[in-house]
Amino acid sequence: MILPRDIGQFRLLRKLGSGPVSESYEGIDRSRSDERVVLRRILPFVLQDRSRMTSVQARVEDLLAVRHPFLVQILDWVAVEGEQFIVEEWVDGVDLGRLLAWCQHNKRPIAPNIYLNVATQVCNGLEALHGRPGKSSGAENVLHLGLRPSAIILKPDNRIQVGSYGLSRSPTALSHGAASDPVPAPMEYLSPEQTQSDERLGPSSDIFALGSILFELQTHEALFRGETAIQTIQRIRNCDIASQLPRIQETLPGLDKILTRALSLNPQHRYQRAFVLREDLRGLMAGYSFANISEETSTFLE
Repeated sequence: MILPRDIGQFRLLRKLGSGPVSESYEGIDRSRSDERVVLRRILPFVLQDRSRMTSVQARVEDLLAVRHPFLVQILDWVAVEGEQFIVEEWVDGVDLGRLLAWCQHNKRPIAPNIYLNVATQVCNGLEALHGRPGKSSGAENVLHLGLRPSAIILKPDNRIQVGSYGLSRSPTALSHGAASDPVPAPMEYLSPEQTQSDERLGPSSDIFALGSILFELQTHEALFRGETAIQTIQRIRNCDIASQLPRIQETLPGLDKILTRALSLNPQHRYQRAFVLREDLRGLMAGYSFANISEETSTFLE
C-alpha cells in the first residue's frame, strides 16, 4: 500500500505493524477534526470469512464498551470503501517494546521503583478490563488476549495505558503461514491454554502474559522465545520457569515468588484477579522511594 492514502474520512499516514487479524496504521480522522488515531485494518482473509468476521465484530463491540484511564479507548468500528477498520485512540508515549530494546542496547536496568510503578499500573488496567462481561461475545470477562510489551504505553505524565487488544483467542488458531516461519511478536507471550483450541480462557490467561512481560523487563530476555513458532509453543506448554526465576532474586527480592504464581502452568494456581497481583507487587515497594517517581521516570526515558 502506497502511503499516505485517503480512504473515506481517513488518511493513512504510516504503517505501525501487522498482526494475525489486522494491520495497524497511524492516521487522521477528518470526521473528528483531523484527530490523530490508530486505524486497524482487518485483513482480507478475515474479511472474507463470515464466521471469523462475526467473532471479530462481537469482540470489537465488547471493547467499544470499555472506558478506563489505564486502557486505550476503541472509538469506532467502521466500514469504508469495502474495508473494515477499528478506530483507536492515539496515545503519545513510549511502548515497553521500544523501552526494552533501548535497555538491551544500552545495558541499562530498569530501577525497581520505576519497574513496580509500571507493573502495578498495568494491573490496574487489566483489572478494569476483566471487570466487564462481554455482552456481545457472551464472554464472562473481557480479556486482552494479546498482551505484550508493545501493547503497553508509558506516557510522558508517567501513566500507563494498555491497548493493542487481541482480536482472536490466539494466533495459533489462524492457519495462514507455516509453522517454521519466524516467531510472530505476540506468540511468546501466549498462555499455555491459548496454544490449545479447546482450553477455556480467563483473566489468569492475561496474567500469565503479564508475568512473562515482568520477567523480561527484569532480565531483558524473553522467557519463552524460541527460534520457531513450534519451539516457542513447546516452551510455553512445558512452562519450565524454575531454573529461570532465581536470576531475579537479587535484583528485586520477592519478585520470584510472585512470578512463580503468575506463571503457573495450571490456570487455577495463578492469580485469578489482577488486583491481587497488584497488591503483592505493592508489598515489594517498601524500601524504595516513589516521591519523585514522575521525574525519575522522565529522566530515565530521556
